[in-house]
Amino acid sequence: MKNFLAGYLTRRKAANDSGNISKEKEDDIYALQRSEIIDEHTCNLCLSMDGLVLATDDKIASVDLCHEGCRGIWVEIMKEEPDPPPVTGVPDELRRYLQRDV
Repeated sequence: MKNFLAGYLTRRKAANDSGNISKEKEDDIYALQRSEIIDEHTCNLCLSMDGLVLATDDKIASVDLCHEGCRGIWVEIMKEEPDPPPVTGVPDELRRYLQRDV
């Protein structure tokens, strides 16, 4: 799994360091929501990740790719959203699976 971890938070820090994301914008992020492409090629792991909402400091948010060929992304939910979804976190069993090689 390590070979396929792109590291959302690492990329976000690199973008921030290069000036692409301002500190003010990062402070405006409420949470991260997983968005998967749902079709006949979507695996059960990705189906279970779709729609999960994580706190910005959740370690699982650093897992960009759940497996080789994964098509899911983390979408930033801004604090200014009128009705932001509740932070659901990741079920314990799924968390253990995703962290097995991290």
